[in-house]
Amino acid sequence: MAENFKENFEASNSYWPVPNKDEMLIATIGGVGEIGMNFTMYGHDGEWIIVDAGVGFLSHEEKKANNGVTGRTVSYETVADIAQNIKGLVVTHAHADHIEGIAPLLDYLKIPVYASPFACCLIKAKNPNADIREFIPGEDIELDEFHIKTIETTHSIPESVHLFITGGDMQQGVLHTGDWKFDLTNKNSKVDLDTLEELGSENRVGCVVGDSTNARR
Repeated sequence: MAENFKENFEASNSYWPVPNKDEMLIATIGGVGEIGMNFTMYGHDGEWIIVDAGVGFLSHEEKKANNGVTGRTVSYETVADIAQNIKGLVVTHAHADHIEGIAPLLDYLKIPVYASPFACCLIKAKNPNADIREFIPGEDIELDEFHIKTIETTHSIPESVHLFITGGDMQQGVLHTGDWKFDLTNKNSKVDLDTLEELGSENRVGCVVGDSTNARR
């Protein structure tokens, strides 16, 4: 698997743009128009990061046709020709459709994975040799040219976060929501409305990338 990836990388002609230092490029590789397989790329100043690497879930008929396989991931060869410029993976929360693609991804890319303590435990169980770096929800992450503010929110799993992603001297950034709901009665985590209000009142959010399962319902 890793050998094929290297061959494809060396043979490819890049169709990826090179992000400038005054911009944030967004590429959604998986998770659009379907439930699961979340995989989003952010590019800034010549570098890229990944947010979430999950599986998509197969239908009953698809499982039967694939000998009981229950999930699928994006084709990681999609990012082959920018592999050397991908600096890390940041996880919003620990559901399978956001983390179960990490193991095969790390066969291709030797990058650090940033996750909350709860998510770290689940990721380490399947990736004991991975470079996994823990953050507490609410902490900031400095990842090469990227500045990432983690913002605590509530969901049906502990330690879910929004990510506010900026870089360099950018005056505005991207708010990547992850999965969320504003549940002020949640006993295990809180909604950090103060930080969201601060970002909004200072006009710092240039774009919202929102996970919105069943939004049309």
